[in-house]
Amino acid sequence: MPYVPAWRIEPIRMATLLPAVALLAAWALAPAHAEADTLPLAAAPGGSAPAAPAAPAAPAAEQPSPEEVAKTKKWREHILAADMALSRRDFATCEAQLLSALEIAETFGPTDDRLAASLARLMRAYSVQGRHSEAVVPGKRLLALYEKALGTEHLSVAMVLNDLAGQYKDQNKLDEALPLYARARAICRKAGDPGRPLLAIVLNNLAEVQRDKGDLDLAEKLARQGLAIREAVYGKDHRWTASSQEALGTILLAKGQAAEAEQAFRSNLAICQKNSSWNRPVLIEALIHVGRALAGQGKNSEAETFFKRAVTLGEGGLGRSDDVRADALEAYADLLQKTDRPAEAAKLTEQANTIREAIKTH
Repeated sequence: MPYVPAWRIEPIRMATLLPAVALLAAWALAPAHAEADTLPLAAAPGGSAPAAPAAPAAPAAEQPSPEEVAKTKKWREHILAADMALSRRDFATCEAQLLSALEIAETFGPTDDRLAASLARLMRAYSVQGRHSEAVVPGKRLLALYEKALGTEHLSVAMVLNDLAGQYKDQNKLDEALPLYARARAICRKAGDPGRPLLAIVLNNLAEVQRDKGDLDLAEKLARQGLAIREAVYGKDHRWTASSQEALGTILLAKGQAAEAEQAFRSNLAICQKNSSWNRPVLIEALIHVGRALAGQGKNSEAETFFKRAVTLGEGGLGRSDDVRADALEAYADLLQKTDRPAEAAKLTEQANTIREAIKTH
């Protein structure tokens, strides 16, 4: 499971965070500027942003020069074009537009929200393409910007630390990810209640790093801490609670505790089924998890039922999430191979390979 990035959760108005941008509210261009001026950074899952300090009182505002207005307008055009390109997965256009926006944003000052927004979007664009080593570069700059503007102990800094650590995690550079997650966890704990939603995210990601490093006992401890926070903050039937159940289940399964893993995965599946807003790929993944836990207990007949459901649910394709359909086919093929049905297994494996090859060419 990839790390949970902050930008997937909820954007924060940068103008509420960076003292250097307090003047923006007085700009004649403010409404147009504000429309594109949101950072893809998470506050808290489920819609409640951690409290940010009010921006200090701004000095007497000066009207921007015509040159400044023109640059801001051009920057905004690049940002909007990049967002549209990313939405249609036109990554080349998105990157070109963001680099042009960044070039303009460099002229606005080292803690300007337009610079931060440009860096955050560039980090995101590289990340969603799997170009994690490249995403680190704007990520480091963004972290330095936040630390300079807000100090090293602000929750917003923890958000960026989480996202930057995720870039290392997805490159399997776990020793580089760990200290960043540790810093983020310490900041969230110090923040108290406002930091709890983000703390749960960080704990989940930390648990997965420790799982991948082989320290399964510590991984389980961290995952259970994250789950407890989410159950307390959101309740037992919330989608973020489901995410924590899923993370815990993968760790328990890795420990060979398939029966306990099954319970966690069934809780995850039940929440997914209750949330009508959740899509087919998420439900398919939940079914695969339960199937694997059942297979781990030798309950092959029951496992096959779940794998069949997952494969059937993926029929017709899943668009951008077609890799999940391949996951379902491969999981079912593994079970068929183990139950001495190699011909059926080979057929499903071939289908999965075809899907994965098609994904590579798009």
